[in-house]
Amino acid sequence: MTTIVRALDLGSGWVKFNRLNAEGKLEYASFPSLAPRHTGRDLSVSLLGQRDTVVVNVEGTLYEVGPDSADLDSNDSTRNLNDQYIYTDQYRAAFFGALHYMGEKEIDLLVVGLPLTTIHRAGDLRAICVGTHRINETTTVTVKDVLVLPQPLGGLYYCLSQRKQRDEFEFLDDETNLIIDPGYLTFDFLVTNGEKINDARSGAHPGGVSKVLRAICESLSNKFGVKYDNLAAADKAIERRRIKINGKTEDLLPHIRYAKPAIEGSVNYMRNVAGDGADIDNIILFGGGQHIFAKTLVSYYKNHTVYVLGDSQFANCKGFQAAGEAHAKVKPVPRAETELVNLTVMTYEPPKAQGAAAAKADDADI
Repeated sequence: MTTIVRALDLGSGWVKFNRLNAEGKLEYASFPSLAPRHTGRDLSVSLLGQRDTVVVNVEGTLYEVGPDSADLDSNDSTRNLNDQYIYTDQYRAAFFGALHYMGEKEIDLLVVGLPLTTIHRAGDLRAICVGTHRINETTTVTVKDVLVLPQPLGGLYYCLSQRKQRDEFEFLDDETNLIIDPGYLTFDFLVTNGEKINDARSGAHPGGVSKVLRAICESLSNKFGVKYDNLAAADKAIERRRIKINGKTEDLLPHIRYAKPAIEGSVNYMRNVAGDGADIDNIILFGGGQHIFAKTLVSYYKNHTVYVLGDSQFANCKGFQAAGEAHAKVKPVPRAETELVNLTVMTYEPPKAQGAAAAKADDADI
């Protein structure tokens, strides 16, 4: 009988998980960590396409979770941003949603993660996840065993699994590595000697993506005299460098500049704990916030090459799967994605002489 191993990276920003596709190969998917109450209404009446969500029952309260849950919570009002997250109904709702989308009735080993700030609650999380879970009236899922790992360790395992395919990672298990995972709530980092964590030089700072987005929203609120708190819209606007307020387009660069202290605060905290990098062989960046922190990180480690994983959002989850299969001593499930994703190599480039406007834009850039 096949041992079923699955991975779940349930963070404050996104729920990342894996499942078998129609060809029986393992694929990765995600949905927002939002758990709005189920209203029982769908005004599209299927004419415009139904929402991709599932209704789950947590202690008698119905929640609607899934890829389109943001349609019911555009201002992130149901997102839980505190270190008690695993004990909340919102966490259980997102957990139930992930079990639903995994599509398995029984899971022999589920690998999950916690930020370094709450890894001491691993026993509690295991107790929450192990057992038979009634998702709703039609779905029940049994999780037989759970392995809880520090979230950034998943990214390291993922990189270690690529040693034979990437020259850059060939000697990771013999070198000193700085593994950086900017999550939605916390900015986590590990210094490892191969696979062994150096606890004294590892840690987490409560300055993840959400803190940066809140600073951007605060700047927008100050300028327009309104309470603007749409973190999801601000996150999307970072790539576009513009956002609409009151229906009008606003240049986001001045507001990004306002948020730079939040970005630098996390990177500076890490440098104080992990060190200046003199003895670090590899710096690897992944996680949902890599696009926000990458440039600042490079400026703090000017003499290093920084490797940014192309599939950064799923790095922990892919590493969890690899760790789980090794832990269970089972043959790896065939992956739907067989080609290596892009690896971005970043190095510090001194700023060039430029006009005042260009200098301001570069200063704000993240």
